[in-house]
Amino acid sequence: MDLRLGQRLIASIQTDLFHFIVLITAIFWYLPTACNSSGYYHPDEHYQIVEFARYKLGFDRPGDLAWEYNAAIRSAFQPAICFVVFRFCNGIGLEDPYLQAFVLRLLTALLSIAAISFFVKKTLAQLPIAYHKAFIVLSYFLWFLPFINVRFSSETWSGIFILLAVGLVQGEGSIRLYTYGLCGMCMGAAFLCRFQVGVMDAGLFLWLIGIRKIKLQEFGSLAAGLLLLLLLGGLLDQWLYGTWKWTAWNYFKINILDNAASKFGTAPWYRIMEYMINAPVMPLGIAIIVSIVLMGVYKPRSVYLWVMIPFLIVHALIPHKELRFLFPLVNFIPVVIIGGVIKIREWTRPAAWVENTLLIGFLVINLAGLLAMQCKAAGAGRNGITAYIYHHWKGQPVKLLYEEGRNPYKPWRVLREGQYEQKGMALQVFGDLDELNDQSRNRTGRDTVVLIVIRSYYWDNGWFNRLVHGHGYLFRMQAVPDWVLWLNRFYKGFNEEEVLALYEVQPH
Repeated sequence: MDLRLGQRLIASIQTDLFHFIVLITAIFWYLPTACNSSGYYHPDEHYQIVEFARYKLGFDRPGDLAWEYNAAIRSAFQPAICFVVFRFCNGIGLEDPYLQAFVLRLLTALLSIAAISFFVKKTLAQLPIAYHKAFIVLSYFLWFLPFINVRFSSETWSGIFILLAVGLVQGEGSIRLYTYGLCGMCMGAAFLCRFQVGVMDAGLFLWLIGIRKIKLQEFGSLAAGLLLLLLLGGLLDQWLYGTWKWTAWNYFKINILDNAASKFGTAPWYRIMEYMINAPVMPLGIAIIVSIVLMGVYKPRSVYLWVMIPFLIVHALIPHKELRFLFPLVNFIPVVIIGGVIKIREWTRPAAWVENTLLIGFLVINLAGLLAMQCKAAGAGRNGITAYIYHHWKGQPVKLLYEEGRNPYKPWRVLREGQYEQKGMALQVFGDLDELNDQSRNRTGRDTVVLIVIRSYYWDNGWFNRLVHGHGYLFRMQAVPDWVLWLNRFYKGFNEEEVLALYEVQPH
């Protein structure tokens, strides 16, 4: 008995040391990912958070904001955090808008790593020791996790808080009363970040009542923590909108009852399955689906199942669907996959060469995805172009020529992207390459820098190549590196036709 206890102690120390090494590695991996991932994955990440905060800082007017502001369907929780961060940055003289946005991503990365670390420690005891290292590595380094976990978006932040909530209450031992209060607070924060995650909250709530069978006192602590955060959310909404608003109800009424969300596109119920299979790259996507099914059959009492399945069902039923809607689930995928692998290996033990081949294939897919996500700006990299312009020609008069519909400073005609507007910038659209050649020669002043933003696929246009070489167009940068463009054929992370390139017109 003493020998077994000693072996367990040694294994625990080894696991803790390994986890610590992976944690430090994750910090050094997530930080450059946050640095390079400028811009936003989806407009809501910017226009419904950053621009709302800028309005409260006095930089924008209500008319500059997205329609969601007048409809009062956005919680002020994240805009308030952004407001505090920007106020602090301005107070210490850090006025670079791209560095301010990086601070938001840095904050998100550190919070994500802390939440993952906590969740891993709380989960390891439920897994066989032989799978501990694999679970630890996957929890930080499944290829899409670093990119998602640095986004200052409602999807990422709600996912962080629901991960913390589950981590707080899982396990076999007794849980202290205040822990349920903390769980309720995390559930409330998740809801305020993204109202749809209320479905995950509901699943966790039902699991606590039906499976864990919490006592009345524990339920009271949970409810108190939840209500405290909801009260905070109401106070912040009053701060943002200037009057009392019930933003969660407004969101439900406008997007669900009035079906406003469907104006942005609809899809059949099985589109959620397609996202889950194709987005992670198909072999991994199939493994995720199989693992969830196995969990449903063999571990129906699992808290992960109770949190994930209602969320997936609701999003399958809602007509408007987007891949990002599933982001709150992503940090649960590693433990689900490990559970699936454990169950499959209980049935059959494939030959070593088969396991090694599958492992090598996974490692190649995962490493390539990790590298690609670390080295590019968000989406098709548009804000990588504007950041380059800001840091190379700040304070200089700049004339920027852009294709119709490809203005990097105003991608949405009806909305102003105030955070990244640059003083001294003259914007001018061109219709075709002949018009571009004429406009590129007209300078508004002797010191004016003339830049051209054009879709990178024009490089395959022989006429444009001759224009580049014959008229002094100096290539400056491409929003997405060529090797990432090549990998995107398999990962399908962005639309290649939207990738922009930047040229500088050389004076005669």
